Amino acid sequence: MSGFNPLVQGWDTQSAYPTSLFGALPASNAPRPTTTIRDAMTYHITDFRSTILNSTVVNPQGQAQLRVITEARPGRPTIWTDSSRRTVAFVDWGHQPSIEIPGLLPRTPVRDWLRTSTDRKSRFMVLRGVNYFWAPDGPSICLWMPQGTGGAQLLARVGRIQSGAALEMTRMALQYGLLEACVVASTLFLSGVPLD
Repeated sequence: MSGFNPLVQGWDTQSAYPTSLFGALPASNAPRPTTTIRDAMTYHITDFRSTILNSTVVNPQGQAQLRVITEARPGRPTIWTDSSRRTVAFVDWGHQPSIEIPGLLPRTPVRDWLRTSTDRKSRFMVLRGVNYFWAPDGPSICLWMPQGTGGAQLLARVGRIQSGAALEMTRMALQYGLLEACVVASTLFLSGVPLD
């Protein structure tokens, strides 16, 4: 095992990805999102301890709902836990970083779970056999569910704010059980860690 860990080796997202959005997708020229999310629930990713990979996810009621924990030692995973300290997801930063979301996603290489499209303008995500995609919108990244012929339903949006990051989720996304997957994908996108 190579002992790869982004906290130990660090990432220079300023110079390494000057034309990308958090190192995950191409940057958009729009200064603000062009889409509107109606009836959204906003989760805040705050309390960063050196990186978003050590943070707290606060629900719309202001309560800590999830914690993201990464030890600064080589080979240590990043773990997402709920308020009962139950593991919700983890990423093993070994030679080929892999992710597991118990009950939702079996152990899978991160680059396969958030697979880059052939034009490199979006990332695909499959959960429970349903296809979704993440695409940039201004300074944010949005989660969409394809519908019909060329249409798509906006489900979530994540972006940086002054106090950390905000993840806006539609009620539909929450009904589909996408909260944990969206939090995990969002923290990975915003971490600046190369996902491919």
